[in-house]
Amino acid sequence: QLLSYQYSLSPLSQRKLFVTVMGRKRKNGRKPKQGQGQKSKQSRKRRKVDRYWIEDCVELEPPTGVSASLEVVITRVNLLDDHTHRPDEKQLKKPEEKELNNAKDDIVKHPREIPEPNSNGPGLAILDEKSIDQAFIAIRRDQSAKGAFKLFPHQNFKPLSNGDCGDGIANPHDKLEVPDKFWAQRKRLFSRYDDGIHLDKEGWFSVTPEKIARHLANRLVNVGKDGLIVLDPFCGCGGNSIAFAQRDEVCMVVAVDSDREKLELAANNASVYNIPKRKLLLIHGNACEVIEAYKDGKIKFPETKAPSEQDQNHASIHGYSLGGKHHLPQSIDSIFLSPPWGGMEYEDAGKRNYHIETSMEVQATLPGKSWNGEQILQACAAAINGPLLFFLPRNINGISLGRSALKAGYTRMEMEQNVLNDKLKTVTAYFGMP
Repeated sequence: QLLSYQYSLSPLSQRKLFVTVMGRKRKNGRKPKQGQGQKSKQSRKRRKVDRYWIEDCVELEPPTGVSASLEVVITRVNLLDDHTHRPDEKQLKKPEEKELNNAKDDIVKHPREIPEPNSNGPGLAILDEKSIDQAFIAIRRDQSAKGAFKLFPHQNFKPLSNGDCGDGIANPHDKLEVPDKFWAQRKRLFSRYDDGIHLDKEGWFSVTPEKIARHLANRLVNVGKDGLIVLDPFCGCGGNSIAFAQRDEVCMVVAVDSDREKLELAANNASVYNIPKRKLLLIHGNACEVIEAYKDGKIKFPETKAPSEQDQNHASIHGYSLGGKHHLPQSIDSIFLSPPWGGMEYEDAGKRNYHIETSMEVQATLPGKSWNGEQILQACAAAINGPLLFFLPRNINGISLGRSALKAGYTRMEMEQNVLNDKLKTVTAYFGMP
């Protein structure tokens, strides 16, 4: 009877009847494949689970009568970088000119200014373990951190063969040393890469993209103070040190690394960007030992002297002074903290489970001893009273980081999503910012 009824209809009606009787109707009229509906549900569930903690963390307000031990403010900055195009040389200005230090064109959307912290400074209200376990961490999303990332009407970057980013230059390195995707983004790391920038194998995946580094430098100098001395205890190939040194408000960047070869790379890269020789001091030593050398922004050892002109001529790389612990300046104003995240495997921890106390480890002063990220944060809080910038991977867990901040004595923390070309790249935690 069904077949008789079917053939009495028009061809279009026959098709509608078939898809209605034989299976779920789709827009194209075809029967869905077996298990397709279940797969779609699983895909939606997987997309929800695979989001980073900072993307979908729930805002938490303390209950009535309960005061928050720590307030976490989630912000976002959206940056745009078309690294396939090189700026015109006529438009490039020397670092000494004030116009070069004005990088407002890099920042498309700047987070709202964060209010003053409740305490007078870090290290003044350190809680014990029991109090930290019972502490309430309030989370608030700034307006800049709401909504989707898709803000720019640009095409997604599609890599060509052999690492060609559109300029016709193929990857000349061994693919095991420098993968094609890294080579294709070299001008995103350093816009002047082709002018003589040098990187080692680790630097290709650990250096901060230039647009993000310049944004962090902008945030730091917004404290309204000139003559800043910035300590970069894990300088690596110098990406962030260069960005800080380009600012007129910064009078010196103390770049520290235990690997002399990395200091040589940093000095070479700084010379490519014409960083003045007086603004970059290279320290060959252990980062933990250097951080411990300071308390409340002042050096603990009065006998330590700044490098004299004779010392600078005696030990230098590309004209930049190189020394040890005895070359440290008498005071510092800020610390930019970017310890190793654990290599390219840092994302193996999952998109919500990177903890600085378990996933981050650096060699301490004593042989065989090491510090985790929580211990580094506590040491930095004791070393300065000023701003502290903690550069972190995008899969950082904010609650875990908040507990570490409480142990260091902080009562307010800003977690900024660093979005580059509509993609979440990194997270920066700001402490002690005005």
